[in-house]
Amino acid sequence: MISTLIVGLLGAATPSPEPATIPPADITSPGIVGFIFTFGLALVCVLLFLSLTKHLRKVNRRAAQLAQDEADEDARGAGDGPEASR
Repeated sequence: MISTLIVGLLGAATPSPEPATIPPADITSPGIVGFIFTFGLALVCVLLFLSLTKHLRKVNRRAAQLAQDEADEDARGAGDGPEASR
């Protein structure tokens, strides 16, 4: 019983070869719609990268300004201490 099942499965597992048919290029090509979609996607990515760069520059500028403000406050605070009145 098991041997007939194995023979049946092995017989079903061997497909008959079929000739390869290549479809014409006008059917498989993405055409103008694919080009427009790819171009639009690339354009959106470029705009997003430019926006990201602008925001990163703004964050860096703010961080540098905060560091400068803290340094100025520390310099002013050190001069106003009890040792400065001596």
